[in-house]
Amino acid sequence: MFNFIYFLFIYLYLKAYVFLHLSAAQMRHIMASRSEDDLTCPTCMNIFNNPVLLSCGHSSCSECLQGPDLVR
Repeated sequence: MFNFIYFLFIYLYLKAYVFLHLSAAQMRHIMASRSEDDLTCPTCMNIFNNPVLLSCGHSSCSECLQGPDLVR
């Protein structure tokens, strides 16, 4: 168990170190290269319009969550 926690700590530390040391240009490149799928509502399949983060971690447009087609 100790080895797992140790390696997890090292992994997270290195990931944070790399993230914090990226230049502004590198960050812009990363953000620009994000897939449109990351910004697409799974309900209407359009780019998010007024997105809402659900407690389960999913996101959807607020209008889609209030629509009559929503199955609860």
